[in-house]
Amino acid sequence: MIGIQALTKIIEHPYVELTSRGNAAIFYALYLAKKAGKTKVFIPDQGGWFTFKTYPAILGMHVEVLKTDEGILNQKTIPLSSDAVLLYAQPAGYFAAQDMESIYKQCNEKTVVIVDVSGSIGDKEVCDGQYADIMVGSFSEWKPINIGYGGFLSAKERKWLESGKEILSTNKVHPSLPDELQKRLTGISERYTFFYKTAERVKKDLSSYNILRPDKKGINVVVAYHNEKEKKGIIEYCNNHKFEYTLCPRYIRVKRPAVSIEIKRL
Repeated sequence: MIGIQALTKIIEHPYVELTSRGNAAIFYALYLAKKAGKTKVFIPDQGGWFTFKTYPAILGMHVEVLKTDEGILNQKTIPLSSDAVLLYAQPAGYFAAQDMESIYKQCNEKTVVIVDVSGSIGDKEVCDGQYADIMVGSFSEWKPINIGYGGFLSAKERKWLESGKEILSTNKVHPSLPDELQKRLTGISERYTFFYKTAERVKKDLSSYNILRPDKKGINVVVAYHNEKEKKGIIEYCNNHKFEYTLCPRYIRVKRPAVSIEIKRL
């Protein structure tokens, strides 16, 4: 299928399975890891996704939460464990790109690395399949590839998908998904250019506020506030510029008072 071929090329993972949802891809990835003998899942303390916490429990896997710098992993503090998986998002909370290379090298082929790249698929500078054993992603609304449904699971090595044939055989996707994926991938570079330029403009406009990780690439901008006056000022800016926003603390963004300006929804 042309859409799968294009995705394989752009994420630099040779083995790809389209899924009904991004959450399904996360579940399948953890199932494959469990089948390979992994019993623990390391997840970030913020900047992840809701099912990072819930799916391991369904599979009987122990969750260990790693302390981060507002979602950014410190590769030096990632435990090495032959019975564990590291599951994290790239970029953290959609606003701060992680150092995939350093994280992967730290795991040293002992801790299996699963990366949710829903917010970076198509930006090779941020989403690099060399530095993940398994990648997952969503194509739902408000994602860079915003088909409105579907997702994917990919692997660096064939063994991962082959070992899970029994569960992947239950995977059903809409017949139009490959064609829709191909259409979205055709213009993905321009879409990221728009996101990043908009994010930089927002950072410049709000430079007097406490912008979190302003040096990092991301398709959201998260601005911390210290009082109600600052919060009101940030929200007023969003309203004036017709930017949607969400309020933190939130696990999927940051666990401190902040406004997440949802550039990715444009």
